[in-house]
Amino acid sequence: MVDLLKAEDQKLCNTHSEYATIIQRSLQRMNDMINQILDVNKIESKKFRLKLEKINLTRLIKQVQHLS
Repeated sequence: MVDLLKAEDQKLCNTHSEYATIIQRSLQRMNDMINQILDVNKIESKKFRLKLEKINLTRLIKQVQHLS
């Protein structure tokens, strides 16, 4: 739904556009938290498998800095 709202971004005033961006970020963070909780449940039930993958450390640090 937020994507639809943002697609109409030209019709939104700056304040509403900022609200849509905040909503989108909040939903992404909530989704990430739910996924982390599910991962903890997998660890506790011993159904969790580690997967090695490359990350962009600079990007990750910037994202963490942006959260605070």
